[in-house]
Amino acid sequence: MKRYWFLLCAVIIFIVGATVNAKESRTVIVSVGDKEFEIILADNETADRFYEMLPMSLDMSELNGNEKYYYMNEYLPTSASVPKQIRTGDLMLYGSNCVVLFYKSFSTSYSYTELGHMINSSGLAAALGKGDVIVTFAKKDNVEEESSSEESNTEEESSTEESSSKEESSTEESSSEEESSSKKDHPKKSSKSEKKSHTYEWQITKNATATQNGEKAYVCTQCGEVAYRTEISAYGIFADTVIERIETAPTGSTLVIDAMQYVSFPKKVYEKLAERSDLTLEINFTYLGNAYTVTLPQNADLSGLIDQSGYCGFLNLCTRFTWSIRE
Repeated sequence: MKRYWFLLCAVIIFIVGATVNAKESRTVIVSVGDKEFEIILADNETADRFYEMLPMSLDMSELNGNEKYYYMNEYLPTSASVPKQIRTGDLMLYGSNCVVLFYKSFSTSYSYTELGHMINSSGLAAALGKGDVIVTFAKKDNVEEESSSEESNTEEESSTEESSSKEESSTEESSSEEESSSKKDHPKKSSKSEKKSHTYEWQITKNATATQNGEKAYVCTQCGEVAYRTEISAYGIFADTVIERIETAPTGSTLVIDAMQYVSFPKKVYEKLAERSDLTLEINFTYLGNAYTVTLPQNADLSGLIDQSGYCGFLNLCTRFTWSIRE
C-alpha cells in the first residue's frame, strides 16, 4: 500500500513540476521537407499565444531573398520594436498576424514582435529553397511523445509475441521475466533523459530602461550554458510607462509626455488612452531637429489611427490634432 502512495505522490510532483516549468522548456520543431530545426520561443505574450496554436503547417511565401512569410487568420497580441539587425533563424511577427521566418541576416528599419530564434540555423536557406514552401511548426514535447509512443507500441508488440511463446511458464517465472523486461526499459529512458539534461530558464542579464535596451538570456540552471540571448526593448518600457501614467492621471487633468527619442506609440497606448476620454494628452517629440508638441483633447477621436504594423506616429497625429513647433 505504501508503494502505491509513493507512486501517486511521485506522479503528482512530476505533473506540478512539469506545469511550473512548461514555459521554461518551450521549444518548437520546425520541419521543412525532411529537415528539422529547433526554435526557442521568446518570453512574451505573443510567443505564448503562438505556442498555444501549435501544431500548424503554413504555406509560406518568398520575399526579398531573405524571408518566408504567412498571413494568419488569427491576430496575436503585439509588442513590436525595431530590432535593427535580423539574424538567420529569427522567427518574427510583422503587424499582428504575419509570421515571418528569416533565412538570411540583414539590417532593417521595420518593426517586428519577436517570436523566437533558431538554435542552429545551418542549412536553413537550402531547406527553404527559393520559392514558396510548406513549413510545419510543432511543440517539441508533442513530437517526442509521438516518437516515444511509437517505440512503446513496438515494444508492446514484441513483448506480446514473447509472452505468447512462454504461456506454459510458471507464475514465478512470468513475474521474474516481467521484472527483467521492466529493467531493460530503463537504459532507454536514461538515454533520453541524458539528451534532456539541460534545464533552461529566462534570466535578465541587463535591465532595460525607457531609453536603453536590456538583455535576457536562456540559461541552463545546471551548467550555466547560454542557448540564446535576446534584447529587452527600451521602447516597450517607454510604452508601459506611458500606459501607467495614463492609468494613474487625475480625472480631467492634462498629461504631458516627453517622448524622448521616440516618434510613435504602439496600439496598446492608444487603447488605454481611449479608456480615459477625460484626459488631455500633450506629446513633446523631436523630428529632424525640430521640437514638436501635439495635443490630443478630451474625448479625442482615435479611430483609424493605427497602421498595419500596430503603431501611429506623432506626425500622423499632427494631421488630425492641434500641433506646434517649440522654440
